[in-house]
Amino acid sequence: MSANGDSTTHFAALQERVHGLGQQFLQFEQTTTRAFQQVESALAALSAEVRAGGKTQWQTIVTSVGVIVAILGALGGLAYLPVKNGMEALGAELRILREAVVPRAEQAERWRRTDEDIKALQSELRRTETRFVGRSEYDERWRCRENK
Repeated sequence: MSANGDSTTHFAALQERVHGLGQQFLQFEQTTTRAFQQVESALAALSAEVRAGGKTQWQTIVTSVGVIVAILGALGGLAYLPVKNGMEALGAELRILREAVVPRAEQAERWRRTDEDIKALQSELRRTETRFVGRSEYDERWRCRENK
């Protein structure tokens, strides 16, 4: 009964963690959407600035692209780290649960051996019953000896 309770507790904990990871993913998606909107507005401003000047400003473009890549890389890393840690924790708990579970084949073998043991005990009991004489038969013998 306690093993079932432990499994239920582990399952509930895993379910809670998966829900938490889902919430973190939604937050990451919202943050990423905002970041892309900011990048889009920055690119629109940069485009307007480039159009306004007669000369292409490669230094500004390269710097902007570098900043965008750095921001997206940081956001990706921040979003990936909790997911990775959560998955590692779930994997460890899953390994523990798998080690605690007895495979069906092993259970079937145990049941088969138990059935064989029961059959052997039943046949031994039948053999033993045929070797012994019942009490009523002894009572009859004893009565005959007393009456002599």
